[in-house]
Order: sequence, then C-alpha cells, then structure tokens
Amino acid sequence: NLTSEVLARSSGVPLLEPSVTAPPGMQMLEGPLPPGSAAMVQFDPQVPLPPESNRPAPLTGAHEAPRQWEGAIQQVLDHFELGSEGQVIHHCGADPCSASNQGA
Repeated sequence: NLTSEVLARSSGVPLLEPSVTAPPGMQMLEGPLPPGSAAMVQFDPQVPLPPESNRPAPLTGAHEAPRQWEGAIQQVLDHFELGSEGQVIHHCGADPCSASNQGA
C-alpha cells in the first residue's frame, strides 16, 4: 500500500474518494471523473494488515477479493468503455468498496 501511495503521489495521480485512508500529500477527488482521467482507488478487503516484520505476509486473499466485487468490476468496465475511456466512477455508494460493501 505504501509503495502504491508513493508512486501515485509522485506521479500526480489523485486518490478517488471515498477512500479507506488519507495518505499524506495526496490530492483527493470526488468522482465521477471524466473520460481521460487517472486515479488511485482503494478497496478494503477487511482483513488484518500484514505484520511490519521483514517477512512474507500471510496469504489473506486481500488482492484477489476485490476482483470479484460487482462495484469493482463495473468500475473497470466503465474505465474501458468505448468513447468514454478513462472515466473513473465509484459504484459503492457513500463508503469505500469493501468486503461488506461490494457495490452494484
């Protein structure tokens, strides 16, 4: 997560709201964002954070789970929609997409 945040901030890519965290120094924008946009989007799989020790983290499914959520799937489809490429639309209501709020 830290590396993704540093890369996005360094590249000038904003964070789409609502977000799970508020990384320091990142511009945060409410969607929807128009075609041609770029944004970092956070999903919350609602699993414990990995330990801070320098060891491989346990497998939690945190990276795979959001790929099955209806809101995340629709967001990807919107982003690649012909004629509207690059739009960023949040499909999980007023809260971030999460294991308990998978969107529609």
